[in-house]
Amino acid sequence: MTAADPFNACGIAAVLTDGGPRIINRKGETLLQPMLFDNGADPFREGLARYVEDRKYGYFDECGKIVIPARYDFALPFEEGKSRGGYDCTFTPVPPFGEHSTYECRRWIELRNPLRENRP
Repeated sequence: MTAADPFNACGIAAVLTDGGPRIINRKGETLLQPMLFDNGADPFREGLARYVEDRKYGYFDECGKIVIPARYDFALPFEEGKSRGGYDCTFTPVPPFGEHSTYECRRWIELRNPLRENRP
């Protein structure tokens, strides 16, 4: 492990390992793989963060529960209750080092934050 956030109230933490970012529980068990963002785990926006499973993107909540299953080739963070999930996406590393990438998706669908659906 090269870096770790403190455990939150739900008992999970983001850690950065040689194999990439992970969300772990207090037993050290990996719960899921968050999307890598700026050399760490994707930050929570509106109570959700992105994760990757089998090269697909989805969203999980602050307790590590999967809220939107990983089914998109790429996904944007939530903003004002909305996001977009992309299909048939192409990623291109940005020179000179390839640390960042641009993406282009042929098809997008709008997503709504299910954590906000019951709010007035």
